[in-house]
Amino acid sequence: MLQSKLVRKIKNIIPLNLKVAIIKVYVRSQYYIYKVFPKPLAYTDKSKRVAYILFVTDYANLGDHAMSQTQAELIKETLPEWNVVEIRVNDVIKVLWTMKRQVRSNDLITLKGGGNIGIEYFREEMYRRILLKEIKKCKIICFPQTIYFDNSRRALKEFRRTVDIYSSNSKLVVYLRDHYSYDIALKSFQGIDIRFIPDVVFFKKGLELYKAKAEYVLVCLRADVERRIADSQRGHIIKMAEEYDTTVKEVDTIRYYDIYPEQREAELDKIFEVFGKAKYVITDRLHGLVFCAKMGIPCIVLDNYNYKVRGTYEVVSDLDYLVYCDDYKNIEKAIRIVRNIDRDSAKFNCAFDVFLNQVYKDLECE
Repeated sequence: MLQSKLVRKIKNIIPLNLKVAIIKVYVRSQYYIYKVFPKPLAYTDKSKRVAYILFVTDYANLGDHAMSQTQAELIKETLPEWNVVEIRVNDVIKVLWTMKRQVRSNDLITLKGGGNIGIEYFREEMYRRILLKEIKKCKIICFPQTIYFDNSRRALKEFRRTVDIYSSNSKLVVYLRDHYSYDIALKSFQGIDIRFIPDVVFFKKGLELYKAKAEYVLVCLRADVERRIADSQRGHIIKMAEEYDTTVKEVDTIRYYDIYPEQREAELDKIFEVFGKAKYVITDRLHGLVFCAKMGIPCIVLDNYNYKVRGTYEVVSDLDYLVYCDDYKNIEKAIRIVRNIDRDSAKFNCAFDVFLNQVYKDLECE
């Protein structure tokens, strides 16, 4: 646990250019090692078609685990007769060459969504590029993503590389979960299918069942490179919440220990229960927002360092129990508003069937 916490702190202080350079060396070395010595990839019944789920979460982010879980549930629901093979992020490059030999034209590859088409989480982007260059035999669906490259020279160079590689794979379908990313994709990518699909956790069934009697105000704020809220501002936000409600609880959707797929259900149950008991939530976490929206928990939404939280809020802004706060200085006003929301009547009622039906249609691969 302490080692994982230390590693995350080190990652947060390494300059981005240096981090990208290190990742390039690391991934390229993996590429050549596992091309020569690929890891085996087994599944039970070779007479069945296979749906691969790649980039399955194997780290501490519970929001990402919720995406992995929901994606797996959708695929198993849609393709009950298929083999479903989950491949963790750390194993993608290790099994790539084996998968390239085994995959058939009527199989399906799906890639976990998130906010990593960019250089902040560059390992995943490099893995995805390699996959898209090496495997062009079957349909590939990239689940809902955010695209974010800053305006630096390095980022713009990498963005052009991403555009070239993605556009070269005619089997690719990319889902974008916010209109900022969707507009970028429409203007940049060529020869592939681009769809606007909200974050996959919006399609998770049963989240509303975690809503329970309100016990506290919940504060769920980032402590990593994506945050806009400094420590002093965080303290101000908590102080304001405590002036109105005596019981304020802090939580994060990041754990200081790795979580593997076999542990995700239990870990997600815990965090869902925490959110379900909140009188209201203050968060700059995208999936903090999504959990509240789905459960019917009033929520003050703060932005992160890019547009992914704002873009996700805009998708569900018709829900009157969500309050967007564009500046932490306005937090007291937002608290007064959210405290007057009728929590008992708050219910997710967004018309997302059109998006879900499109996902089902894409997965069917007929």
